[in-house]
Amino acid sequence: MEAKVAVIMGSDSDLDIMVEAVKVLNDFGVDWEILVSSAHRSP
Repeated sequence: MEAKVAVIMGSDSDLDIMVEAVKVLNDFGVDWEILVSSAHRSP
């Protein structure tokens, strides 16, 4: 499955909130991918 929408979070602690967004994407049949990326972390 190739992701169509990137759900980007600043930390793992945001997952509880973003799960609701993923549920909506699923309801509409949209492919998604979750990425965790912090601006305060070294690459």
